[in-house]
Amino acid sequence: MNPHYLYLAVDLAVIGIPLALSFDRKVRFARFWPALFPAIGIMMAVFMPWDIAFTANGIWGFNEAYLSGIWLLGLPLEGGCFSFVFLTHVSLPMSHLSTTYPTLPAVLSPFQPLPFWPY
Repeated sequence: MNPHYLYLAVDLAVIGIPLALSFDRKVRFARFWPALFPAIGIMMAVFMPWDIAFTANGIWGFNEAYLSGIWLLGLPLEGGCFSFVFLTHVSLPMSHLSTTYPTLPAVLSPFQPLPFWPY
């Protein structure tokens, strides 16, 4: 595999399992998508300028050897996707999964359901 697409390949691998579980009969996280995507948009409006400024000022950066070379608004495609879409769409279903399957081992379900969670 071309190393320039390694970060993108990792991004796609990270989102694969939660995306598949979104359609699981018990989990059905896809039913929350109408609320999820506007929430991601709000989060992007708040944190995207922060990431753009920090990247532009050299506070953090990305290794060009593992990037596809596609940059949007001063961020690499892979970094923007991971930070905003993939990270959000991975962490929320995993948290929901821990309430759906509470008997999962802690290794598979690191997020413990809150006792007052409204399910």
